[in-house]
Amino acid sequence: MEKQAPQVGKGIASQEVLISLKLRECEKEFQEQANRFVSVTRLCGRH
Repeated sequence: MEKQAPQVGKGIASQEVLISLKLRECEKEFQEQANRFVSVTRLCGRH
């Protein structure tokens, strides 16, 4: 992924970009945690 340098005077816009990047990161992490949880639950459900 290429990061574009925030232009001066577009502080709010670059802030939004940062926030959306963070959100995407958190989403990915949450997805991984959820997948792990699901697989663990499947394992426990087999017993």
